Amino acid sequence: VGVAGVDRRPKDLLAKAEHAAEAYLIASKVPALSVRASLVVGPGDGHISRLARRAARRSPVMIFVGQGWARSAPITARDFGGCVAAALLADDFPTGELSIGGPEALTAMQIQDRLLSRAGRGKLKVHMPESVAWLGAAIMEKLFRRSPVTRARLSWLLEDFVPGRVTSTKLLGRRPRRFQTAFPGLVRERQNGNGDG
Repeated sequence: VGVAGVDRRPKDLLAKAEHAAEAYLIASKVPALSVRASLVVGPGDGHISRLARRAARRSPVMIFVGQGWARSAPITARDFGGCVAAALLADDFPTGELSIGGPEALTAMQIQDRLLSRAGRGKLKVHMPESVAWLGAAIMEKLFRRSPVTRARLSWLLEDFVPGRVTSTKLLGRRPRRFQTAFPGLVRERQNGNGDG
């Protein structure tokens, strides 16, 4: 299981290693399925859950890296699991690459706006220049052995994560759930104080 777009990141060592492993498996004689997902959403996902907590805070400001134009096709964790299970249990087991995403292509800004609306908050959006973010990440990598912010992570946040072929509907036998359906779980997680943030 990987992330949509790993083949387009030759300078990202993690993506490079992941793509090489996928290519090795696909080229082998072992039946293998490389599942590429867009943004998987649900309680504890580590990204959208964190954004939901930030949206609910009393702070009047939200900071974005770049313009917030990077797109993804959020899919709920339940639907993602259903797609993978359906593919593995199919009579004609698929091999090669399988791209999975949700029904909507949303920018990072649109996702944040929906989280703010759900939290009933209005905030001033401050855009941090990408050059400043890259410099900060480079410094953090030098200062900390396990930096919370890395240049590799920034590269994932600033590029599109929309699968080239969305097959979720075919695998599930229905249209995948929309992004908003994950909100109740994210809100419960925020209220319980789970996760970092």
